[in-house]
Amino acid sequence: MKYFGTDGFRGEANVTLNVEHAYKVGRFLGNYFQKEDHKVRVVIGKDTRLSGYMFETALASGLTASGADVYELHVTTTPSVSYLVRKENFDCGIMISASHNPYFDNGIKVINGKGHKLEPEIEEQIEKYIDGESEEIPMAKREAIGRCFDYTKGRDEYIEYLKDLVKEPFDGKTVALDLANGSASMIAKEIFESMGAQVIARHDEPNGTNINRECGSTHIEVLQALVYDTGADIGFAYDGDADRCLAVDDDGKVIDYSLLHMFEGYGSLVMTAEEFFEKYGYEPSKCNVARCVEEISKKERRTVVVKTDHSAVIADLKYIYFCADYVINN
Repeated sequence: MKYFGTDGFRGEANVTLNVEHAYKVGRFLGNYFQKEDHKVRVVIGKDTRLSGYMFETALASGLTASGADVYELHVTTTPSVSYLVRKENFDCGIMISASHNPYFDNGIKVINGKGHKLEPEIEEQIEKYIDGESEEIPMAKREAIGRCFDYTKGRDEYIEYLKDLVKEPFDGKTVALDLANGSASMIAKEIFESMGAQVIARHDEPNGTNINRECGSTHIEVLQALVYDTGADIGFAYDGDADRCLAVDDDGKVIDYSLLHMFEGYGSLVMTAEEFFEKYGYEPSKCNVARCVEEISKKERRTVVVKTDHSAVIADLKYIYFCADYVINN
């Protein structure tokens, strides 16, 4: 495809990705999901990049011009957008981020109603609309014009959801965090402190241009040094939009998540999220994946591993584990 890649439409802000592109993406999506007697609802989040403000405004303008209502999370994480799309039955979600790229890049990642990456065939239709190769989309008129709502409470709901997943407190533990001056700055410290941990946070002062700059998951050596110097029990480093997390142990060694493959050789149930939902009859939009996996683990009396695009949820008979950067095809 011309614009969309493996993780949305990315490019340097105002060079290969501009507000006209964003406006047209909004116009298309606001119209695409229109149905009779249905008001389209789209939730938008962004990371801390300077250009995020203009792309947020452009997307919202296009969406409302097509008749959709827009719910703005403002600075938040990509996983929070996926979670809220499913939980609140939004037609789709949009995350404005270029992940681990430098601040001058940005991106538009569209998330479908199931919380997954938008289908390629729809992305192709968006590209045709951007290039003027499809019919013009009518403007919404009068009371059909959409509105924008502040939806920071949605981010708060996601924080409470994460807190609820914690089974064991971190009392007496010291946790080191490298927040990459990105989205995790708004969430991670609060969550770990609520678990009872003493938190040592670095790179938690985003200014629009320092996201991922010599910090975060692409510079794991910074976290390793922090853990070693402070004597922390464990450390976590995030990328710009916090959909990637690397961990180091108390010796500063990177925890190798590829070891998850050992589960596949020990009689565990290992499947993709789609296979899990189909096998056990869960409705994805209504399913708390961690709780559902835990339930099946107890029912089957064995470890269950459910893999998504970039992560895995693992439940044995006692604990639930989460893993980032787990690649399904490995």
